[in-house]
Amino acid sequence: METILTATDLNKEYGDKNNRFKALDNVNVTVQEGEFIGIMGPSGAGKSTLLNALATIDLPTSGHVKINGTEVLTMSEKQLSQFRREKLGFIFQDYNLLDTLKISENIALPLTISKVSAIEITARVEEVADFFGIHDLLDKFPNQVSGGQKQRAAIARAIITKPDLIFADEPTGALDSKNAQSILQCLQDLNHKENATIMMVTHDAQAASFSKRILFIKDGIVSHELMRGSKTQHHFFKEILAAMESFGEETSDVI
Repeated sequence: METILTATDLNKEYGDKNNRFKALDNVNVTVQEGEFIGIMGPSGAGKSTLLNALATIDLPTSGHVKINGTEVLTMSEKQLSQFRREKLGFIFQDYNLLDTLKISENIALPLTISKVSAIEITARVEEVADFFGIHDLLDKFPNQVSGGQKQRAAIARAIITKPDLIFADEPTGALDSKNAQSILQCLQDLNHKENATIMMVTHDAQAASFSKRILFIKDGIVSHELMRGSKTQHHFFKEILAAMESFGEETSDVI
């Protein structure tokens, strides 16, 4: 498999010299093409900090991040902005859709900014809308659709550029269990059918059980990982619960 991302000796510190807090402590991560990786750990462990550093949303204090062989931390802001737009996809808990744009226009936004032709934009929007079953929503505005439908649209927007890597930060955090299950199935289908490479932060064992590999982070350090391998989702879920309990986290047996 091709290596998509390599992070080496990532550190992230906050505060001044008299009161320093180390959110990431010499973290090393390698991601292969086609992986679906969950990032878990206790509250304040550094999950979102790690995702943001890998996704170039926030710069680490020190270390290196290479995506498809490109060292992203040395890019100018202009280069980085273009790189994010063309090579990375982002899915957030609160959808980040623009209320003044139709669902179709929200999905197309990364291509519109990149000045892709109208014909190609229309074709791409139709393609992703069909994949996620939201074709009948394209002419609606975000305030006219449900939370689950908004998140499907947000995922469609994230993959419209066919990114090398998709970052998802608690993508089901604002959804009820039924819609959350549907969104997780969408991500799993994207990974299985399109070989999409996905990194997802979640606090939820059920959500994490949809992934293929899980990194557990505690006190800014990747402490260990779990591989799903040939395990059923149910057995993987049980293994995740056991790992969470070792952190002293509250769990709920819902599968």
